[in-house]
Amino acid sequence: MPACNIRRVVPAPVASVYQAFVDGTVFKLTGASSIRADIGVGGEFQLVFEGRGSISGTFLYLAADEGLHLAWNVCGFGRADEKTRVEVAITGSGRESEVEIRHLYVGSPESAAARGRSWEEILSELAALISSIDRTHSRNE
Repeated sequence: MPACNIRRVVPAPVASVYQAFVDGTVFKLTGASSIRADIGVGGEFQLVFEGRGSISGTFLYLAADEGLHLAWNVCGFGRADEKTRVEVAITGSGRESEVEIRHLYVGSPESAAARGRSWEEILSELAALISSIDRTHSRNE
């Protein structure tokens, strides 16, 4: 079954990157028009993209020093509905982390490519956001 695997270095400690996944920052970076999330193992989330589709799922695994796993169910977006899984691994030391996102059980190679482009964009925006926050903190010190 197709999957996508994305890796990116983010200029922030592991704890800061993990926090962005569990405080809703990453969900906001998806561009969803509506976000609901009950963060915690077994908690559910829903992202609505008005007029396009929705993503919903469950937090399956959360570990601040490792990453998280999500059931990730996609409806709409001009494609067949998919029940997928997202595994996020966050490793690193100091002020730099490597984020690896594995989006598994995707329905087609085209869908896997679309998921990959979306995750690349989200991680790029996350890296820019964290860099911006770090520059602001540095100026205020």
